[in-house]
Amino acid sequence: MLNDSFIERTGVQIFEGFPSIAEAMSYLALRDVRVMEINLNNPYFLAQISSEKDRKEIVNVVTGEGITWVAHLPESIGFFTVEEEVFARYLMWLVRIQTEANDTGCRALTIHLGDAPYFAFSGQKRLGTDLFREYYETTLLMRLTRAANLLRKGPPVSIENVGGFHHQFVRDILNKVEGLSYTMDIGHLKTVNPKTAEAEFGFFMEHRDEIRVVHVHDNAGDFDAHEVVTDQADIEPYFSFAKDTDAYLVMEIRPLEAAFSSLAALTGIKR
Repeated sequence: MLNDSFIERTGVQIFEGFPSIAEAMSYLALRDVRVMEINLNNPYFLAQISSEKDRKEIVNVVTGEGITWVAHLPESIGFFTVEEEVFARYLMWLVRIQTEANDTGCRALTIHLGDAPYFAFSGQKRLGTDLFREYYETTLLMRLTRAANLLRKGPPVSIENVGGFHHQFVRDILNKVEGLSYTMDIGHLKTVNPKTAEAEFGFFMEHRDEIRVVHVHDNAGDFDAHEVVTDQADIEPYFSFAKDTDAYLVMEIRPLEAAFSSLAALTGIKR
């Protein structure tokens, strides 16, 4: 028999197809799905988090239907931007969004660190972190420390293994900063090269207690296709590890019916 705690912590991501967060939550509750991630890359959803009226509607559904929800924040700006003023505004925005999400009962906020840009270099493309490693090492440590200190109240801001996270020097910096949380994306572990995947998985095993969210999807080859999971064995050993954490497990698969099919395959319960 599957672990009840695992089933109670497992749900789907909502990205589009609904006019409001509250309506998406109500629809999933009708399907008896009460764990969900709302993807705020949807600009309409993002605007609703900042609207007091919409937040009240979300709270009513969360309370009335017994919803547990987490959020995925927009991916457009990150910690690698070279403009300090832009980053400072981004960090203040994160603090505001965390406060507003907290008002609606959100349990975690997944973010991407971003990545340094590529530059044309003698007929090749060179990554900024290779060209200016010392700058990024110094800057990332300071920025992550500031973020950890400013974002201690409210739902934890949870760093996903994507973009700059794949660099070993970035994970070394993360190890130096206290108070951070993480989102482990299984599909991303499957698309990076095996050596990087091994190192990243080792990082997550060392930070098991700080993992708040797990994104569940499958991938074949290098392309991050967010494919349906039909067999747990296809995403091992990551999935078994994820089930033994306290994290919320989210089917990050589109369209929604495909997410429901993976949810059924992994929990044995049709929705």
